[in-house]
Amino acid sequence: PGSHPYVQTALSLRPASLDFVLVDGILRDHCAQAALALLKPGGLLILDNANWYLPHRTFSPDSVGADGRGPTPLWHELAVQLKEWRCVWTTNNVTDTAFFVKPAG
Repeated sequence: PGSHPYVQTALSLRPASLDFVLVDGILRDHCAQAALALLKPGGLLILDNANWYLPHRTFSPDSVGADGRGPTPLWHELAVQLKEWRCVWTTNNVTDTAFFVKPAG
């Protein structure tokens, strides 16, 4: 999946060149992973339906849950990488959206 053209589009962008990235579509784990290097320090990563992929306390259905692991090993790796990022987690109790702020330096 990481070599899929949908994901490879990110390679045409300069590292640390984006103020924000919205991840909502197919291959989200690979797109989110690519986005980490593309964001400027202080940049915003927005992950729609984050409850399906990242552990968090939520009441939305089909959630990973606070003690769970994401559906792929890459989601687990992303959860570890994002652990130190400031996060605002929003919910409508059906799905959740998470906003992560990339740390400076």
